[in-house]
Amino acid sequence: MNRENRKLEKRLAALAEKLPEAPKMKGALSKKPERASRRVRPLALCAALLVLTLAAAFAFSPGLRGAVIAFFRVEGSVSPGEENITHLFTPAPTQRRQTTQEETAQWIPLKARLPGETGSGETVFFAQYVAAEDFLDANRCFLTLAGEDGEKACYTIENGALLRLSPAWQIRREITVCGIQGRLDYDVYRLGTQIAFQFRGEAWRFMIDGDRDAIFSLSPGPSATEAYLTIYVNPQQEEWTYTVLYDLESGGITDFLAECLPEELLCSPWLGELNLSPDGTRGILLAGESRESAQSYLVDLVNKTCVPLETLEKVRPEGSSPAVWVDEDRLLYATEGWPCSAWVLRLSAGSWRTLFEEAGYLPQGEVCQWYYKGVDRRQGILIDESGQGYLLHYASGERQPVEGITWNENTSALASPGGRWIYLQGAEGWTEDAMAVLDTKTSCTWLFSRELPKGYRQVSACWYDDDILCVQAKKEQTDETLLCLYEMNP
Repeated sequence: MNRENRKLEKRLAALAEKLPEAPKMKGALSKKPERASRRVRPLALCAALLVLTLAAAFAFSPGLRGAVIAFFRVEGSVSPGEENITHLFTPAPTQRRQTTQEETAQWIPLKARLPGETGSGETVFFAQYVAAEDFLDANRCFLTLAGEDGEKACYTIENGALLRLSPAWQIRREITVCGIQGRLDYDVYRLGTQIAFQFRGEAWRFMIDGDRDAIFSLSPGPSATEAYLTIYVNPQQEEWTYTVLYDLESGGITDFLAECLPEELLCSPWLGELNLSPDGTRGILLAGESRESAQSYLVDLVNKTCVPLETLEKVRPEGSSPAVWVDEDRLLYATEGWPCSAWVLRLSAGSWRTLFEEAGYLPQGEVCQWYYKGVDRRQGILIDESGQGYLLHYASGERQPVEGITWNENTSALASPGGRWIYLQGAEGWTEDAMAVLDTKTSCTWLFSRELPKGYRQVSACWYDDDILCVQAKKEQTDETLLCLYEMNP
């Protein structure tokens, strides 16, 4: 039998030399594997016949089995091991190794399938694994990681490599806004028109007097050289909030709200945070004697006007309140609690659209015609009595049928910034290692394994950009952090 195996191995090796080369994974990020749709060649039929031949011989020869895996990746093959993990913060024996400017890792193809299907599935996702003492944030194409001594570093993925960034600005200064004194300690990173902030100070809050404190916070502004500077007075009580524009290059401050709000609103005892539209040209502001008695105002930052929102609402649905901006001209309104109802107000026309009424939270217990779960400002999920899922587009009211949607009280839905992908965590009936991502373009929900190295468990998830999902995993006992990046393959 061994002699026959050796002969078979030689024949297969000769055939394998004639096959197209498998994508090389070393150095990973610099060259991702070609996508399946681009690898269809005339020899595909030969490859299929070879797989059938291998199936009979697979069990008899460990050497043959290893050679085969080098050519074909199948679902449930081998979970990524230490060799697949990039270590960005690894201490040397005598001193900490300096992180290089460019760090590369492997993109590992993962197989995914549709709910109810069996088999190896399709290559829809690619994964890589980055070790760091702690993963802090992923936002707008920036990754914030921390070393074992708490050292922070900002990375981005560029041309298939993890690239460490240097701050475009380092802000260390005392500042006074609206008579309130504080300090800014931030590193600011810039990628094209995108900016991100890292707090570098020791004191997050500043005392105004013996009983009140304030927080000064920077967030991305309308351009790559501007930031919104927001002051939160007594933030735990949400007493008073005000936003100005901060010039990152000159340090100058523009009080743009003072140009739009009448004096009586500027002097309101209670002022809520400005809720800006997606394009930053409008905002909703709550102001009044107290939080309970505050009214909503529509602030037009282009035309420098401010009007009570009720003048545009005409007749607001009973029990509803404005929740989020759908787009620059639409506001989503919803009732609190369950069952829930939702509407969209189009500001330019003063017209209302009913999205749904009396929807339940879970398809169990009390029977409802619809069950609802919000996703982001653009869309939500509806499930009807039969279990059919729909993606609800708030702007148009369209209900797009989707397959494979289920959830329970622990399920969370997380949309990518562009809205193409929705990550469903903890969905009903899925194993702990299973992940599900809804592709809103094809209306399909893909199931795949996280493929975490042994001993790691997921603790959080967020989106790095429109196509890369970040999962933070921790190792049992040691609490070591692993950042897992899953790239969609549209």
